[in-house]
Amino acid sequence: MANKLDSVLEKAQKSLGLDIRSAREQCVDERVLLESPSLNYVFGSGFVLGRAYLLSGPFSQGKTSICTYICSQMQKLFPNKKIVYLDMEYALDLDHCEELGLNIDPEHFILLRPKCAEDLFNLIVDLSQTGEVSLFVLDSLTSLESKAQNEDAFVGFGGSKGAAVISSGMKRIIPFLYNSKASLLMVAQERQNLSGGGLYGPDFTIASGGRAPLYYSSWNARITKTDEITGPNKELIGLSLRIRDTKNKLGTPKRDANVKLYFKGGIDSEEEYVDYLKVLGLVEQKGAYYSNSEWVADDGTVGMKVCGMEKLKEYLKENPKLYSSIKTKVNGLIAGHSVLDDQKIEAVDEKEAALWAQLEG
Repeated sequence: MANKLDSVLEKAQKSLGLDIRSAREQCVDERVLLESPSLNYVFGSGFVLGRAYLLSGPFSQGKTSICTYICSQMQKLFPNKKIVYLDMEYALDLDHCEELGLNIDPEHFILLRPKCAEDLFNLIVDLSQTGEVSLFVLDSLTSLESKAQNEDAFVGFGGSKGAAVISSGMKRIIPFLYNSKASLLMVAQERQNLSGGGLYGPDFTIASGGRAPLYYSSWNARITKTDEITGPNKELIGLSLRIRDTKNKLGTPKRDANVKLYFKGGIDSEEEYVDYLKVLGLVEQKGAYYSNSEWVADDGTVGMKVCGMEKLKEYLKENPKLYSSIKTKVNGLIAGHSVLDDQKIEAVDEKEAALWAQLEG
């Protein structure tokens, strides 16, 4: 019986190109750590290759900037591969991209503007099979339309046509992304929910492409701006963003991350690591002083005590070996369930208790 089964599987492997390794071998996700621990945290444990990600939110909330920052990170991690940016909005600001650390030279970055959804999905299939692309960015789903819509844009409502093409396209590209280890970041703009929004649910909806992008992406998140970061002369230098994970098939789900994104330089990972060191209890803070009696500096000195966050940053920079081990420890702690998740549960419980008290009182 087993010989017959092996014979059929061998035939299928040759004729259909099926991967018949064990399920455990096939389902190993290849993850990479970004410089930002907050992004590693909200992704569930680093960025997984070969998967589709969906970032949604209101307009002008930093979605494109976050994508650009991730692109710059992937260029550092995979210098021999390219980024393919599918700019369907015809609005990508290359100067801003360079400020965020993205290398836009042709040997590292490809900017494409296909005319319709069918062309876009065919491009993703063809380019992914080269094995030379680390990341695709689709910006945005809202601007993506089918060939039929493109040719007859002013006659009737063509939303269902576009959604059908996007659904078919997502089904087609998923296996090619997975096999080539090329990830896809999709941006979607929110629209006003006219079906009872605010009374029976959220007042926003993601109308672009139907539900296919939500279904076929492995990770969904909503990005909102919580504050603006200003410089010494009150000039705008960055944004404080909240990234709320609404679906995660790659790690711990339902996480929030607060990220400070600076227009020049991207995310200050050193500031983030200091925050995580405090939250995770890896340093003790008393007033302005930070300490850890067990750390061993690169020169062999045991113990650390400094005054102020900037001094702590300087200490970490001056001890790169220690800093590297600390980063590894932080990312290891936030990979699984951590004190950060417990704090969120407590916050939700407090909010729910306050709501019930309001309803009862």
